[in-house]
Amino acid sequence: MNVERKNDVFEIGLAMAGAISGGAYAAGVIDFLFQALSEWEKAKAERPDDPDIPRHDVRLRVLSGASAGGMTAAVLAASLPGGFTPVTGLDQGAPAPANNKLYQCWVERIDIRHLLTDTDLKKNTSLKSILDSTVLDSIAAYGFGAGGTISGAAWPRYVSDPLDIYLTVANLRGVPYTVRFQGAAQKGHECVRHQDHVRFVLGDAPPAVPLGDGFFLRAGDRSGLNWGIFSDAALATGAFPVGLAPRALFKPKSFYDKKWDIPGCAEPLGEDARQVTFRSRIVPPDWTSGGCPDSGEDLDFLAVDGGLMNNEPFELARKALAGSDPCNPRGLGDVSRAVIMIDPFPAPGWCGKGKDQDLDKGDVLTFAGLMFGALTAQARFKPEEIALALDEDVYSRFLISPSKGNDPWPGSTMAAESLGGFGGFLSRKFRQFDFQLGRRNCQKFLKDHFVLPLEGKTGVTDEDGNTFMTENLELVRSNSVFRNSVNFDTFSYKDSEKHPVLPIIPLCGEAFPPVHLIPRGNIRMTEDELQELRQPIIRRLTAVAGALSGRMIKSGLFRWVVSVAVWFKKQDMADSILDAIRTDLKKKNL
Repeated sequence: MNVERKNDVFEIGLAMAGAISGGAYAAGVIDFLFQALSEWEKAKAERPDDPDIPRHDVRLRVLSGASAGGMTAAVLAASLPGGFTPVTGLDQGAPAPANNKLYQCWVERIDIRHLLTDTDLKKNTSLKSILDSTVLDSIAAYGFGAGGTISGAAWPRYVSDPLDIYLTVANLRGVPYTVRFQGAAQKGHECVRHQDHVRFVLGDAPPAVPLGDGFFLRAGDRSGLNWGIFSDAALATGAFPVGLAPRALFKPKSFYDKKWDIPGCAEPLGEDARQVTFRSRIVPPDWTSGGCPDSGEDLDFLAVDGGLMNNEPFELARKALAGSDPCNPRGLGDVSRAVIMIDPFPAPGWCGKGKDQDLDKGDVLTFAGLMFGALTAQARFKPEEIALALDEDVYSRFLISPSKGNDPWPGSTMAAESLGGFGGFLSRKFRQFDFQLGRRNCQKFLKDHFVLPLEGKTGVTDEDGNTFMTENLELVRSNSVFRNSVNFDTFSYKDSEKHPVLPIIPLCGEAFPPVHLIPRGNIRMTEDELQELRQPIIRRLTAVAGALSGRMIKSGLFRWVVSVAVWFKKQDMADSILDAIRTDLKKKNL
């Protein structure tokens, strides 16, 4: 997508990784980020002659999200036309603003008790998921659903119009392709791509250039069909496999007729460098493959959690931000846009499981778990992103992840880390803590990390491959985005380590005072609160067992036997589940 660039505007993309209940943390990060942007805009307008306030602009141009990150992106996008008030004072017990849908969706309106009801099975429908997903439909209707118009605050100056949005999904039907071979009796090797995404463009009016592969969303008016598609896609990207119900989606087949960069000849430029010539060409799917041709104009499919195959959709934001450029500028002297990854669970993905000694220790279930983990990890593997990350002197990518900072406490950093990422759903106190942690970590990120260094030197390579050490200050001075932002001779901002830096998003006004955490000791789950989950667990176990028995065999006697077995065992099963929860909460100091 070609976009008009402005010399004094720094463009950002937000890539939000999968998080399950850690979405409360990501929502807190977004909440503070928008507060900081708003306060900075206000300071520039009210104090035009203040030399301590940088004068460049920052503009959000793309959102990408997977799983909980995709749902957070959807809530944010739907909140932009009407605006929202930041959540301040959580550490002091102050109520959250009613118009802040990020907080309402991720803290107030979701809870494990809602997921343990049997509303999904009351109409004699088949069991779609282990947990009841119907509460998500009501959250979607509130947070980003179709219908009605929106009035309120003006479109934020720091958000691009139009705004690109990418939601990843796992396409269970897949998109077929055929690789042609010479000499074979058949027409070629057939393969299916299941890693998918749905693109939306949010704006006041449709772009002059056809979108080609995306749905347009008119800001402030949700009466169109596309807002319903948007809601379905947001629910699909968060549909945790088996745990939550899949969603039905469709995309015009023409969306898949996109250009791919095909590598061609390579010319050596030196010992460790080559110049590769790429040519762009459309690689269309083969809709006649597989013995089940589909002649319709749309591809309909079931979709589940986007994080299953693309949990960190960094490359979608990066490519959208680059537009027609081959890459985003990375050096201090020319950086003009960056992707910020918000990843609540950036834990190591390689933990050494599957060694030869595990053969004697494990059983078939162990091996099945290892296989599923390997398949998921391989689907998420992105060698091209690893190659791009080898250069460390890059200012076009940044990461925000949970951190205890200078106030370490025993146990997990986030409350959501318990129960394999589902722990945040156990208690509103957990979600409030994680939301506030996200706000605090974002403030620290803007102050100390989302900055450009004004001391030291950086190696700069010219067109001939020669590297010269250049003063960082001079590089930033020469950058077209920042050259008129401040008077570099008198600007005196320093980070927490007392190093002179230029903040890309400075902290002004109400975003400047330190964000304080909710005391960790105040959020522990009591035994009484844990026991309150007993009956909801039993109710859901009974409902699931009844639905499964009907699926196994349509026999009244068999269903009766299963129901009786569950009736006698459900107390023990509930005790085992509560014991597992209790043990993990103790381990996480919750």
